[in-house]
Amino acid sequence: MLINSYLVVAQNLKTNIDFFGELYFQLFQGVFHGEEIPDSSRLVIQESESSAANWLIENEIFKWAKGAGFANCVMQGSAGDDEGVSGFLLQYKNLKSLVEYSDDPDSGKISRTVNAELYLKLLSPSRRVLFSGIQKKTLRDEIRKKDVQRVENEKYPFTVGKRNRSFLSKILEPTIVSIVTGGIIYLFYSYRSQ
Repeated sequence: MLINSYLVVAQNLKTNIDFFGELYFQLFQGVFHGEEIPDSSRLVIQESESSAANWLIENEIFKWAKGAGFANCVMQGSAGDDEGVSGFLLQYKNLKSLVEYSDDPDSGKISRTVNAELYLKLLSPSRRVLFSGIQKKTLRDEIRKKDVQRVENEKYPFTVGKRNRSFLSKILEPTIVSIVTGGIIYLFYSYRSQ
């Protein structure tokens, strides 16, 4: 029975990439507010700046665009290079893709916080601005300490989290280092004065 419950937990454990995918998809859903999309509409995607997470962002844009009713979706150059672009234009810039962990000493688990922040600009085929702004989303959950490496992917640095140290470790570590350093200096000078 214990093995079965562990397998269920392991199968339900979402990776940081899964969390980012959910966040990006949610960010795009807030962009389009009831604008009528003609059946033959095309969405052109342009990145404003290269980032390690762009492949995932673009994947979520394609999913969102299909659900929003766009006939097709294409990538084209970078922002500012919109000559000859026909159809709706979505420009994006990844402002923040961050994972943070903080220890919870009471439960023995780690609190995981995944933050995504994008600048998005959506233009109609006539180049009227339909949306322009910064979209932010955060997801939080708790995972076991031993699962941290399983949820990260070393190939994608944005999925590797930063660990917030507890208050005690922030004070304890520098105190120990100071005492040891002071002891070494004291021993050095006391030996030298003899």
